[in-house]
Amino acid sequence: MVFCLQNLRTIASKEEREAELALLAGGNLQEAEGHYLQGNKPLHAIMLHLNEHNWDRLVEKGKGYQLEISKHAMVTFY
Repeated sequence: MVFCLQNLRTIASKEEREAELALLAGGNLQEAEGHYLQGNKPLHAIMLHLNEHNWDRLVEKGKGYQLEISKHAMVTFY
Protein backbone atom coordinates (compact mmCIF):
# COMPACT_ATOMS: atom_id res chain seq x y z
CA MET A 1 0.00 0.00 0.00
CA VAL A 2 2.83 2.39 0.83
CA PHE A 3 4.41 1.72 -2.57
CA CYS A 4 1.10 2.51 -4.29
CA LEU A 5 0.78 5.81 -2.45
CA GLN A 6 4.38 6.72 -3.22
CA ASN A 7 3.73 5.88 -6.86
CA LEU A 8 0.80 8.32 -6.91
CA ARG A 9 3.23 11.17 -6.21
CA THR A 10 5.14 10.43 -9.39
CA ILE A 11 2.10 10.72 -11.68
CA ALA A 12 2.15 14.11 -13.35
CA SER A 13 -1.40 14.20 -14.70
CA LYS A 14 -4.09 15.15 -12.18
CA GLU A 15 -6.71 13.04 -13.97
CA GLU A 16 -4.48 9.98 -14.08
CA ARG A 17 -3.65 10.41 -10.39
CA GLU A 18 -7.37 10.62 -9.55
CA ALA A 19 -8.08 7.51 -11.64
CA GLU A 20 -5.43 5.54 -9.81
CA LEU A 21 -6.76 6.79 -6.49
CA ALA A 22 -10.31 5.72 -7.44
CA LEU A 23 -9.00 2.23 -8.16
CA LEU A 24 -7.03 2.10 -4.92
CA ALA A 25 -9.88 3.43 -2.78
CA GLY A 26 -12.41 0.84 -3.82
CA GLY A 27 -11.91 -0.33 -7.35
CA ASN A 28 -14.43 2.03 -8.90
CA LEU A 29 -13.87 1.27 -12.59
CA GLN A 30 -16.41 3.73 -13.95
CA GLU A 31 -14.92 6.61 -11.99
CA ALA A 32 -11.39 5.65 -13.01
CA GLU A 33 -12.45 5.37 -16.65
CA GLY A 34 -14.01 8.82 -16.47
CA HIS A 35 -10.81 10.35 -15.09
CA TYR A 36 -8.69 8.67 -17.77
CA LEU A 37 -10.99 9.91 -20.53
CA GLN A 38 -11.12 13.39 -19.02
CA GLY A 39 -7.31 13.42 -19.05
CA ASN A 40 -7.30 12.42 -22.74
CA LYS A 41 -5.94 8.95 -22.00
CA PRO A 42 -8.40 6.63 -23.75
CA LEU A 43 -5.81 3.85 -24.05
CA HIS A 44 -5.49 3.77 -20.25
CA ALA A 45 -9.28 3.44 -19.97
CA ILE A 46 -9.28 0.63 -22.53
CA MET A 47 -6.43 -1.18 -20.77
CA LEU A 48 -8.37 -0.89 -17.52
CA HIS A 49 -11.17 -2.93 -19.09
CA LEU A 50 -8.68 -5.35 -20.63
CA ASN A 51 -7.20 -6.08 -17.21
CA GLU A 52 -10.69 -6.65 -15.79
CA HIS A 53 -11.74 -8.91 -18.71
CA ASN A 54 -14.62 -6.56 -19.41
CA TRP A 55 -14.62 -7.31 -23.15
CA ASP A 56 -17.88 -5.64 -24.17
CA ARG A 57 -16.94 -2.32 -22.56
CA LEU A 58 -13.44 -2.60 -24.00
CA VAL A 59 -14.78 -2.99 -27.54
CA GLU A 60 -17.31 -0.20 -26.97
CA LYS A 61 -14.59 2.23 -25.81
CA GLY A 62 -12.30 1.16 -28.65
CA LYS A 63 -14.98 1.92 -31.23
CA GLY A 64 -15.77 5.23 -29.55
CA TYR A 65 -12.17 6.28 -29.96
CA GLN A 66 -11.84 4.81 -33.45
CA LEU A 67 -9.49 2.06 -32.34
CA GLU A 68 -9.78 -1.27 -34.12
CA ILE A 69 -10.29 -3.88 -31.42
CA SER A 70 -11.35 -7.45 -31.96
CA LYS A 71 -12.51 -9.68 -29.11
CA HIS A 72 -10.45 -12.51 -30.59
CA ALA A 73 -7.34 -10.35 -30.79
CA MET A 74 -7.75 -9.32 -27.16
CA VAL A 75 -8.14 -12.90 -25.99
CA THR A 76 -5.07 -13.89 -27.96
CA PHE A 77 -3.15 -10.86 -26.73
CA TYR A 78 -4.05 -11.34 -23.12
